[in-house]
Amino acid sequence: GISSGTSNCVEDGAVAQNKALDMYLDSNKVALASESARGNGDTVANLAAVLGCSDSALLGSALQKNYSNVFPTQSVSTNDLSSSIKNVISSDASLAASCSTI
Repeated sequence: GISSGTSNCVEDGAVAQNKALDMYLDSNKVALASESARGNGDTVANLAAVLGCSDSALLGSALQKNYSNVFPTQSVSTNDLSSSIKNVISSDASLAASCSTI
């Protein structure tokens, strides 16, 4: 028989990127919250790489500025976190220009 989901199915870039982002956020939410409050760190730099952002310092600064919106509670869901991060990036013209996958 044919197993579902494997017959010539190829994810488009946006779907694959969203899955990679969600997996990264799931695994690194606590560290990312801590580093976002500071505005820098390895987790922020790696998030920048996952998002295709060439300027991790700019991303860190934007996350720090928007910390209370990105992390409204300790238990923010991965979906909400992902949406908030994308909103922060798209609302900053310089940051949006440096991130190829948003």
